[in-house]
Amino acid sequence: MEEEHPGHGPHWRLTYKVEGKTQTVSLTGEAIPKAEEEVAEFRRFQQLSREFVEINTRICQLRPVEPSGGREKKTAEAIQKEVAREIDPLLWSFLTICASRGLVPS
Repeated sequence: MEEEHPGHGPHWRLTYKVEGKTQTVSLTGEAIPKAEEEVAEFRRFQQLSREFVEINTRICQLRPVEPSGGREKKTAEAIQKEVAREIDPLLWSFLTICASRGLVPS
């Protein structure tokens, strides 16, 4: 048989999950390097997400425990402002890291 026969040779497939179901796509030609680039970008996203969670965990560990006695119930607006004060610097740090790695426009 000929080596160049279309039924032989490496068969590239991309497998992923959608709503809990496995999807598989056969790749040929220029789709192969594109898929490799997209997978590499996804891996970078996963790493950044892990770093984001680690930073958030450290912030939570460093935040002092407030005494619960006699504390008034917070309004939704007060909670939103408090979350914004805590999350904004964290998000800014995250985006700065992404920009320094060329993952978002600086």
